[in-house]
Amino acid sequence: MPENQRYQLHTSCIIENVKDYAQYLEFKNMDSVFFPQAMVELSAAVVFGHISRKEALEQFNEIGFFEPPEMYKILIGRGKNFV
Repeated sequence: MPENQRYQLHTSCIIENVKDYAQYLEFKNMDSVFFPQAMVELSAAVVFGHISRKEALEQFNEIGFFEPPEMYKILIGRGKNFV
């Protein structure tokens, strides 16, 4: 992970959380057999000793797996506007 990057994940794009949340919902609802990429990456980071399990769970929470991320709410018209 680069020094100036906050998360272990492969990107910090704001829409990435929406993609991960949508993948999580598909997996949770058994519409897909694939884990969200963020889960794979954070799990690998824990296994390889780059971050602790606690840190990974905190990042899962910030990513939005436990509730829809703000950008998701914006895209479906139920969140704050950018203006």
